[in-house]
Amino acid sequence: MIIKWNKKPEGLEQKSLADYLEEHANTLCEMIKMSSEGDLLTASFTPKPVDNCFFTYEIRRETSSDDYLVIVWRGIRTGDAIPILYGRIEI
Repeated sequence: MIIKWNKKPEGLEQKSLADYLEEHANTLCEMIKMSSEGDLLTASFTPKPVDNCFFTYEIRRETSSDDYLVIVWRGIRTGDAIPILYGRIEI
């Protein structure tokens, strides 16, 4: 699985978030599988905080292409958080 970021992760925070996704590729694959089998448009998970900051990882299926996107948010709830990273998942 490869993530094609819309722009290269910059700075320590973005790079560590991108590294987390690489290290937890199995979790992403399971989320995609669950989304596909359940016909879900979005699924998200929030791991334990890093330096007292929460980050939420959202998997979103693009309905026009059936591609999967990953969006990393700073915060717990995707609607109330700030997007940090955005990329297209190539399986």
